[in-house]
Amino acid sequence: MRRGQLLRRVALGVLVAIVMLVAILPATALLALQNRSVAGWAATRLLALVNPYPGRVITVRSVSGDWWSNLTLTHVRLEPVGRSPAFSIDTVHARYASLIELVRSRELASLDVAGLSATATQSRTGSWDLLAPFAAHPPPVPVPNPAARTIFVVDRVAIRRATLTAVPRADTATGRRHAPFKLDDLLVDARDVRLGTSTAVRLDTLHARIDPSTPGLPPLALDATGSLADGRLQFARFIARGGGTMIAAHGSFTLPDSAYPHLRNVNVVLDAQPVRFADLSVLVAGLAPHESATLHVEARGATDTVHVAATAELARGGHATIGGVVTTAAANVLDSVDVQLHNVEPRALLASATDTGTVSGTLAVRVRGATLRTANGTAALDLAPTVRYGSYTVRNLSARAVMTQGTVRATLRGTLRPWRVAAVATLARHRQRAMWRSARHWRGA
Repeated sequence: MRRGQLLRRVALGVLVAIVMLVAILPATALLALQNRSVAGWAATRLLALVNPYPGRVITVRSVSGDWWSNLTLTHVRLEPVGRSPAFSIDTVHARYASLIELVRSRELASLDVAGLSATATQSRTGSWDLLAPFAAHPPPVPVPNPAARTIFVVDRVAIRRATLTAVPRADTATGRRHAPFKLDDLLVDARDVRLGTSTAVRLDTLHARIDPSTPGLPPLALDATGSLADGRLQFARFIARGGGTMIAAHGSFTLPDSAYPHLRNVNVVLDAQPVRFADLSVLVAGLAPHESATLHVEARGATDTVHVAATAELARGGHATIGGVVTTAAANVLDSVDVQLHNVEPRALLASATDTGTVSGTLAVRVRGATLRTANGTAALDLAPTVRYGSYTVRNLSARAVMTQGTVRATLRGTLRPWRVAAVATLARHRQRAMWRSARHWRGA
């Protein structure tokens, strides 16, 4: 009898110990975390475990919330400040069903971020220091699989008052560093975020303003909605406004992965109503800054072959039509390009063109090869019946070129009154420089 009572007492003691471990101790820990000092210490220790930046410390000014179903961090900083990369967040608020459910399912009901500021600097190799710790040893990316396991889930994400600054690397030729690009007034509303072996997100709102920090260039406002699932990015609406430029686009394409390291299955439509050439000066130098054009571009294709068709109507008059086939895989630089010009004024395109004149004609290019150094192809240019520029008039100008393993052999014929002109030339790559091997010219009255 006494032995049975002893066993019951031992069992009762073990039960009490289990209750204390399972209920009382976690409850005590949660109560302790309600103290600001204890909560701040715990948050700092947790952030130190996930800090990817060696020699830097992530600090938190204050922590609030019950920890069981919600948590709020304020004034999160990467210390010391004044160095790149840099980031700071005014407020991070997370809600979840329970702490146990968060650990088990890795799912947040909502994540709200306010007052985000981040700065990234590009190195000579082209990498960005803010992202460098995550790209040091990237795991192989598997082919997108709808059944792939999800590692983390966020039902709703909201980002308010965010600013991102990108400092490009210095020019390799001049050593001069370009002005930074600033993404300001960033606003994001997203839902159904899935992070894991594949990524998925539904983007309800994206608004931002790009400040190029270049004198004369206006800020560019961006608005977009779309989704990402199974490696395919679809944007239902994309609008960019700035200065005298208004661009709208929609479509979809499949992002690169380990099996296909290039864009594929492209289906994109873009309209510019209009595009002001001055707003493109950061991308294309030498355009006439006071001119503009309306554009319509369609890019469609299966796998890695993209068919492009574009039309441009210049504000001064004249129009251009462009069609082509581009292979996005690394095995080819270009398949074909066909350009038709009708009464295009050179000074409507080029800042260096000052005299009046018009150009009409066609250009056809066919090139195959992984690089221009080893490419093969042909090109044909016909400008007819006349090309006028200032006091000069050229009639029936034609040029032909054949490229063989990167070496170009070209012929040129035309009439520049009172002369008939013909030329034959060969251009070949030699010791990293382009050199004319031979050239012959004829002219006659």
